[in-house]
Amino acid sequence: MKSKYKKLKDELLRIAKACAPTPEDMLVYTGRARRLASFLKDANIQISSANRIKLRHIECYFQQRYHTGVSSNILREELDTIKHILTHCGKRNIVKNERLTYTSLNIADVRPIIICPYCGNKTNLIKGSLMTYSMSAATENKYYWICPPCNAWVGCHKNSGRPLGTPAKENLRILRTKVRKLFDNYQQRTNISRNGANIWLSRKLNCHIQECHIGYFNEDMWRIRNHHNRN
Repeated sequence: MKSKYKKLKDELLRIAKACAPTPEDMLVYTGRARRLASFLKDANIQISSANRIKLRHIECYFQQRYHTGVSSNILREELDTIKHILTHCGKRNIVKNERLTYTSLNIADVRPIIICPYCGNKTNLIKGSLMTYSMSAATENKYYWICPPCNAWVGCHKNSGRPLGTPAKENLRILRTKVRKLFDNYQQRTNISRNGANIWLSRKLNCHIQECHIGYFNEDMWRIRNHHNRN
């Protein structure tokens, strides 16, 4: 008896072969169909028919592909192919959903190049569970831009590869965490808006409000603040 994965894979391959525009495209279409089926299996999504594929399954697939370093150009081509296959599966409602667009999946633009501020080299986007440093269970499934030689990293916005700031070494990461707690405590205690709290923090750090983004704070800003406070 065929497993659910085998049934799904065989169906996706059959549809991919049938809807490939040219014989030359057939290899590409079947390769992408096979990759999608393998992802669903590895993600423990147990479905045996293409009709059971959900919108969230496709979103998770592209999030995983993006975070493993696949270029936006390739991902856009993959999305077009998968949409074509899903259309032939009768899943037009998914294909037309606005959540399944280049922009919504964060593949509309070229992947950002994040430079380490310490050594000037390009950083790598990796999963928290693969980092050699101590990570908690809450962060092992998140992604980080990291420069291993400098032991500097920064997290990403949820479901995208956009960094939350600049890569930072341990001392700066600790400082950013402290000011984040200070910021959150002040906002909760005073019950003011986030913008109001940003104005307060910019005054506290003696910086322009447009520069008041904790993820971009560096050591120089702390030196300026300490000098300002002493005087």
